[in-house]
Amino acid sequence: MPIDRPQLPDFYSVLGIGFDASQEELRTAWRDALKQWHPDRNPAPEAAQRTRDINAAWEVLGDPEKRAEYDSVYFAMRAALANEERKAREAERLERERQERLRMQELERKTRAEAAARRRAAEEEQRRKEQARRDRERREREAAERKRQEQARREQAVAEARRRADEEDRRDRERRRREETQKQRETQEAARARQDKARARARKARERAMRARRRRKGHTDGPPRGAVGASGRRMPGWAWGLVAFMLVAVGAFAAVAYVLIDQTPPDVWPWTVQAPTPEPVSFGFVSARKSCLIYRAETEFLPRRDDARPGGWQSSDREREAATEVHREHA
Repeated sequence: MPIDRPQLPDFYSVLGIGFDASQEELRTAWRDALKQWHPDRNPAPEAAQRTRDINAAWEVLGDPEKRAEYDSVYFAMRAALANEERKAREAERLERERQERLRMQELERKTRAEAAARRRAAEEEQRRKEQARRDRERREREAAERKRQEQARREQAVAEARRRADEEDRRDRERRRREETQKQRETQEAARARQDKARARARKARERAMRARRRRKGHTDGPPRGAVGASGRRMPGWAWGLVAFMLVAVGAFAAVAYVLIDQTPPDVWPWTVQAPTPEPVSFGFVSARKSCLIYRAETEFLPRRDDARPGGWQSSDREREAATEVHREHA
């Protein structure tokens, strides 16, 4: 007699392990299941029942002897259930095959009847189609003849229309060609007219220039009175005079500057080193350079105004010594 499932629970499924698990794996699975389903940790309603099932599974599987006895009964039960399920599946398969054979026989009978009906309908349809084909061919011959006549009339009309269109196109091309030729001729004439006007303006300008030169005939052998600018106009005489005056003024200013630079500044400060007597004024390169160096040294090391100090003007010993050394070198 086969063993019922409620009489022998599946402890392996309760612990969530396989049949070949070791004792350590059983212990670990038992502890993990208790941690998960203990009522103190899991508020689910089925937590107490699951905890009792887990403890019952550990009591059986934790003992090797009880586990061996359970495995023998459990595997025998599984084999019996598998045998019963196999027999049930075999009976179900045989029943399905018998039903399939009956269905196929009925289907074959219906198929033969439908085939005979289709054959008769096909023969009737074939006769109807043959008659329809003969009628269609007759109508097609009549329609083809009408179409041929219509096509001939249409082709004749199209040929006539094409001939008229070609004639119109030829006339349009001739008209456009004449218009383009006329435009080119007008463009060339306008260009020649512009060139003639430009030549006339240039000739008049040359004539005006020649008349102006003739009016200034007294200066024709010598250089011109004024230079010609970018605009073609000459500078007047007063402009050349202004330029000459400016050049003379610049030269005079340069001469005065050289003279003033070459002289020694007045002895205003008692602590200022007195420069030696200047050499005669000379506009040579050496004298001017020496004068510039002396003046630079004196102005660079002059005392600076310092309002924060009580004496006002102040000067350090380093500045006085540097000014003395410069005067000594360039004396």
